[in-house]
Amino acid sequence: MKKQLTLLFYITTSVVMAQTNTWLGNTTAWNLATNWSLGSAPITAPAVDVVIPSSPSGGQFPVITINSPSIGQLTIQDGATITVNNNTFLGTPLSLIVNKSVNAGTGSGSVINGTGFLVLQGAAAQTISGKLSLRKFRLNNTNGASLNAGTVLNVDSFMLMQAGTLTTTGASLVLRNNAYINTFSPNTYTGTINGPVTVQRFITNTADGYRNFSSPVATTVADLADDFSVFGQNAVQCWYAYSPYPNLQEYNEALSIVNGSYYEGWLSYTGTGNVLSPMKGIAARTYEGAPYTIDFTGQPNDGPQSIAITNTPTSTPADDGWNLIGNPYPSPIRWSALKALNPGEMGASYYVFQTTGEYSGNWGSHNGVTGVNGARDSIGIAQGFFVQASGNSTLEMNNTVRAASFSGYFKVEDVLPNEVRLVLSDNTNSDEIVAYTNMDASPQFDAEMDAVKMPAGSTIQLSFNLPDRAYAIHVTDVINEQTILPLKVLVNVDGIYTLQAIQLNTPGLRAYLRDASTGYLYDLSAEAPAFSFTGGYSYADRFSVVFEPDITSVNPEGDLMANVIVRNHELHIKQRISGVADVKVSNLIGQEISGATIFGSGGVVSLPVNFKGVAVVHIAAAGKLSIRKIFVH
Repeated sequence: MKKQLTLLFYITTSVVMAQTNTWLGNTTAWNLATNWSLGSAPITAPAVDVVIPSSPSGGQFPVITINSPSIGQLTIQDGATITVNNNTFLGTPLSLIVNKSVNAGTGSGSVINGTGFLVLQGAAAQTISGKLSLRKFRLNNTNGASLNAGTVLNVDSFMLMQAGTLTTTGASLVLRNNAYINTFSPNTYTGTINGPVTVQRFITNTADGYRNFSSPVATTVADLADDFSVFGQNAVQCWYAYSPYPNLQEYNEALSIVNGSYYEGWLSYTGTGNVLSPMKGIAARTYEGAPYTIDFTGQPNDGPQSIAITNTPTSTPADDGWNLIGNPYPSPIRWSALKALNPGEMGASYYVFQTTGEYSGNWGSHNGVTGVNGARDSIGIAQGFFVQASGNSTLEMNNTVRAASFSGYFKVEDVLPNEVRLVLSDNTNSDEIVAYTNMDASPQFDAEMDAVKMPAGSTIQLSFNLPDRAYAIHVTDVINEQTILPLKVLVNVDGIYTLQAIQLNTPGLRAYLRDASTGYLYDLSAEAPAFSFTGGYSYADRFSVVFEPDITSVNPEGDLMANVIVRNHELHIKQRISGVADVKVSNLIGQEISGATIFGSGGVVSLPVNFKGVAVVHIAAAGKLSIRKIFVH
């Protein structure tokens, strides 16, 4: 009898359960082992789940300042916070890297603050649930991530979409405080968003009045109507009077054909179903009282966008070609990049209205190098603006024009070559213009550099009034002794107005404001003259900026011993070297008309009250003779 041998094999398996490490909060240091329930800090622990309770036993919430921890699941309960700060000693940007899901509180919510990032970087698709507010978010997961139904994710600085798709359907993703989405920088970023995003624009200016907007998402006018009252008849030409007057308008340049006026182009756009398509500019007159927030909810715009622009010739060419467009992205854009993408399609500058009241404000413009009235190269989220089309064409945008930051309202650029920047103000409203030099410019209009004045006008209008047109930004080839920059002034109301040079960079030259009605020369580097102007009256031939050699910058070995300016039939003489000087003044045929001896650093020589024309001034001092020609009004 044979015995049967039975072999039994036992296979054992072990299941590794994820460990949960709970924050104790004895101190704020994330890296300190005694702050954790497992007795070790989760630094490189992608399998370890972390819980931040609402009330840690030690009473303090964690602060990350040394490493960028990598953890499994993150549960951050109601009212709990995590602070992720950059390493101030090493300058290292820090992150909290989560490899699984993020579970936030569903009541008051949870907060991740500080200067660092929350990063989703798992090996499988990830989720976020609850109500979570944070400053910086990064998605770097090719499998993607999603917000669970009912989730609220508030982002206060920016989102970096490095890789993968973030799905937001059924949830609420809110970009607060002008936060933005970066899907474009660097070029290796491939992340996208699928679903709606709410993009907020915070209005800090307290004035009622017109503001120009452009939606960063796919939406309609109804999206604006939940932020402020939209009223008035839809699709009517706003050149005419209506009651109530439509407070939401689009601009159609081709309508400026009856009287050739810029103002004819406005059409009401108050229908709540009207589409806010990418790059479309909208003017809104609001009365809600700021500060307040306007928001746009929809699928965010990304990638290539385009809009038709027109130039319809009329009897008033200065009013032709104006098109109201806007920034289509949930991020800032750069005007210089937009210009480079569309060479020859439009003028050098864009124009944005700065509201100071219901019917007051001024136009900022920027030519890609410098700006006036607060405009600069970076154009903010949801900002509408004007361009002047060169002809009928299509304006293009893509992700190359997008910017990764927008730092504040106005940044003064570096000083420009031979810069003369002037501001006319009544202490409530103001207007700013600038002139500078570029070796590639000409004294005439340069379409790629100069900015003309916006025909819509301002409460105060100051411009360089050159023969071909009025300029807000004038770029020329040279500024020297022979340069004359004529000015034009137009104000809406009677009052006292001050003209100030807020930037003068003219080496070897001193800039003066010449008043042709009085003959006065005002030294712009030393004074800000005030004038009484009549509202509605154009001062087109009265003022100009002229230049004289600056004696403080003259070579001591040179023969220019004094600076001479004329005021009210008096020659004001400033000597480079103090001493006694004999001054004789003659007309062009050599007849002596005045003279005096001056002492010290300078003096005054009177001229005959009836003298007009060119005076030849001879100044003899220390064995040297200086001869100057001065024009006397």
